[in-house]
Amino acid sequence: MFAGDDPAREISPCGQNAGDPVLWRIVQDFARDDAPGPASGALAGLGRDLFFDRRLSRNGKVACATCHIPELGFTDGKPVGEGLSKVDKNTPTLLNVYRGGWFFWDGRSDSLASQALQPLENPLEHGFTRTGVVNLVVRHYRDAYEAAFGPLPQRLIEAEPLPAAMPEPVRIGMSANMLDYGLATLGDLAVFNGIVAGAWSGGVQPSAFVLGHYVNRPLTDDGRALSSAWDALPARDRHAVERVYVNIGKAIAAFERGLVANDSPFDRFARGWQADCEPGSAFVDGFGARELAGLRLFVGSGRCLLCHNGPAFSDGQFHNIGLPDRAERPDYGRTAGARRVLANPFNCRSPFYRGDTGITGSETCREAAYLDTENPEMLGAFKTPTLRNLALTSPYAHDGRFTSLHEMLDHYNTLDATPAIGHTEETLKPLNFGDRELGDLEAFLMSLTSPAAASFTQR
Repeated sequence: MFAGDDPAREISPCGQNAGDPVLWRIVQDFARDDAPGPASGALAGLGRDLFFDRRLSRNGKVACATCHIPELGFTDGKPVGEGLSKVDKNTPTLLNVYRGGWFFWDGRSDSLASQALQPLENPLEHGFTRTGVVNLVVRHYRDAYEAAFGPLPQRLIEAEPLPAAMPEPVRIGMSANMLDYGLATLGDLAVFNGIVAGAWSGGVQPSAFVLGHYVNRPLTDDGRALSSAWDALPARDRHAVERVYVNIGKAIAAFERGLVANDSPFDRFARGWQADCEPGSAFVDGFGARELAGLRLFVGSGRCLLCHNGPAFSDGQFHNIGLPDRAERPDYGRTAGARRVLANPFNCRSPFYRGDTGITGSETCREAAYLDTENPEMLGAFKTPTLRNLALTSPYAHDGRFTSLHEMLDHYNTLDATPAIGHTEETLKPLNFGDRELGDLEAFLMSLTSPAAASFTQR
C-alpha cells in the first residue's frame, strides 16, 4: 500500500502542491517507519549472547555471527556462506529482518524463530544437535534461560550431558543443503524440466519426485548413530528437549528483530521533503540531484517498484529473474523451499508455538495453508531481497554471483541470458538504460544504506 492509500497521509505537509505528489506518496511509503524498539529484556539478551557464542557448533568455532557480521550489515562479504563448510547460498542480511515473512532465499522457513534453528543442525553450518543446544543451555545459560522462559525441566538438568542426537525426519526436512545433495543425482535436467512442464504420466508430482529422490537415499553412518541415539531417549525427554530448542530459536529471533538500520540518506531526504514542496529542498548529504534522478527511474521506466516496494524495498515474494546456469546442477529455488517449509517440524503449525499469535497469526502462516507446491512458477524462483544497505552487503544474488551493484544492474539492463531452470519472470523487461541512467540508478540504490550501528556488536 502506498502512503497515498491512507487518507491521513494523502496530502504532503505542504498541501496539494508537492512538486511531484505521486512521487511524494511513494517516497513516504518507502520511508514509513514501523521499526520495533531496541532489542531489550531477558529474551533478547539471551538471544544476543547465543548469537555470538561459538560453542553453539560441533567444533566450537562457528556462531551465528560467523556468517552474519555486524560491520558487514550482518552478512559475510563472501559469495556463499561458510560455517563448517561452504553452503550454496549467499548470506542474507539480518538488518531490518523484523519486516520479513518467508525466510531464506527459497522461503523454507515461515518464521524468524524457526529460521534461527535451521543452521544449527545443518552439517555444513553449525553441525550441532538439539541435545547439544540443551546441554549448552543447562551448563552456561540456565539463569538467563529461566529468566526468559521459566524453569528448565528437572529431568534435563539431571540428564546433562544428553547424548548427541538428531531425529531422522529433521535431517530431511530441516537441513538446508542435504536436499540439494539429493538433487545433484537427478541426472538429465531435461527429464525433470519435462516433468515440471506437465509432461508426466501416472500422476507423478514434480516436488514429490524431487523430495523422494533424496528421502530414499540412505543415511550416513553418523546419521544413523544420531537417529538411534534420539530414538533411545524417552518420549517425554525428546519433547522437553524440543521445547527448549524452540525457545532458543525464539530468543535468537527476539535479538534479530532489533537489528534495525533505517536512517539512510534516502530516509533523511524523505523526512525533509516539505517546506517549499520541491524535492530539491530536501537534499541531504548522500542524496542529491543524481539520487533523485535514479529514484525517478526506479519507480518509473525501470519498473523496479513491481518487486521492490514498501519500506523493505521488497515484496517478500519469489521470482525467477533469469539467471543463467553457473554450476553442475540447477537450484530449484522456491519449488524445493515450499516443500521444506511444509515438512519442517518447527513450522508455524508446530504445537510449540501455540499461543504465540505473532507466529501462528502471521501472514506467512496463513499463506502456508494454501501453498501450491506443484506450481511451475516456483521453479528457479528466489525471494526478492531488500535493497536497503546494499553498500554493506555485497556480493549480490542468491548465489553471490554479482560482485558489484554495476554487475547486477547490467543483468537487468539486458536480460539476455537463458535461465538455469524454469523461465524468467514475465513482468521483467530489459531496462535498456544508458551509462548515465545506470549510474543514476546505482546512486539512488546506494543512498539506501544506513551506517552500521555500534550497538549491534557483541557486549
